[in-house]
Amino acid sequence: MAVKEVLFHEITEADIRKINALSNDSQTGGGARDLRFGIDFAPVLNRLFSEEVVYAGRTPYRVGAFEHCYANGDRTLEQVYYAFQPTNARPGEVRIAQINKVNFFQDLPTILDDDGILFMAFIRKTEGVPQAQYLTEKQIGASGSNPVIASAMREAIHKRKGRKAIVFSAELE
Repeated sequence: MAVKEVLFHEITEADIRKINALSNDSQTGGGARDLRFGIDFAPVLNRLFSEEVVYAGRTPYRVGAFEHCYANGDRTLEQVYYAFQPTNARPGEVRIAQINKVNFFQDLPTILDDDGILFMAFIRKTEGVPQAQYLTEKQIGASGSNPVIASAMREAIHKRKGRKAIVFSAELE
């Protein structure tokens, strides 16, 4: 079962606050809990998630099962909600919803200074359920790593605009 495609999203300090449900900086609301992607990444997300639509209130979601391997070797399978329709307030974005309720997001690794950027990788394989795994810039760029993915990462880092999270994908087949 080979890797077919990988979608990476940088996990910033703001995302860690979302994961820990600490992103409510004002008293006007509950604070964002979503991992946001530009609309250009919707086709990749569409391939990772089932086509079946479920509703939570009036919001339509597509649900995907993702496998995650914890640092201690335990494996889990979790349901993740994908808000595939942009909102009126954010017409250029789609999002993975309520990351604070997805256990594998809580499996934040300890990052050393030379590890570089932390990414969540959503891995689509030729068969079976997709996998979600934290990877660092150092791991992705290490010798022996996939050169297509490493090149895509370097290009995405080079093209970063301001403080926006780095998001990139690589198709391997």
